[in-house]
Amino acid sequence: MEKPDEQIVVTHRYTQTQTSSTIAHRETKAGSIPQINKTSAGTEFYYGYGREKVMAIIIMLFGLGLAVLGYFFFHDFLNFLPVTAGLMVAYIGFIALALFLLGVFMLANSLTVEVSLEGIHKQQRIFGYLLEQTIKADDIVKIIAEQNASSTSGNTTRVWYCLKLITQNSQQLEVGDHLEGQSYAEEIRQQMLSALGSSWQPAKQNTPQAKTKRPLPVWLRWTGKVLSYSFFIAIIYDLSRMFPEVTEILTHLSP
Repeated sequence: MEKPDEQIVVTHRYTQTQTSSTIAHRETKAGSIPQINKTSAGTEFYYGYGREKVMAIIIMLFGLGLAVLGYFFFHDFLNFLPVTAGLMVAYIGFIALALFLLGVFMLANSLTVEVSLEGIHKQQRIFGYLLEQTIKADDIVKIIAEQNASSTSGNTTRVWYCLKLITQNSQQLEVGDHLEGQSYAEEIRQQMLSALGSSWQPAKQNTPQAKTKRPLPVWLRWTGKVLSYSFFIAIIYDLSRMFPEVTEILTHLSP
């Protein structure tokens, strides 16, 4: 028969709380994006202009730098292979322009999302133009948070998330962006779900039907082929223009 002291030791061994060795998640400070206001209809989440200004300026500067680098790199080839070098400058310039416009877009757009018992009303202003979209509450399946950007400086990593609404027909609608930290993005997501009301129930997502691919128009297919062989065509053209000069040089060198 066990002694009373031994019974206490055995009981304590099996009833003490087991501690986890998992490192606790570091919370992110609440940000100022979005601005949340109560309206007569529900709750408004406002993502103002220039909310991604640092990233936008970096992208714009990178686009400008790429354009300048491409111009000076291929400038000396314009006299040797004018068409080929010009084509390269045009392609690099197009990519640089696209990056610059992306940065401008990130600065010059605002997003307003109003959540109510009726559903979600989205307003996006791009360069002053207003785009509106309304999703009824009965058509909302869920709202999810997805990582869309990150930056690292030394030992510090910053991560931004966006919020996407999934509809009954499997369509995705962005209803939030530039939310720093997973915990903060989850907090805004929960506020949106709460604004839909306690009576809201997620809609059942329809099974997506297989989409039949439509054949591309003939002119588009030929355009793609020409662009894919554009550098080869340009080099052949430049070399053909140099052929008389090469022939003359070989004639003088021949005995």
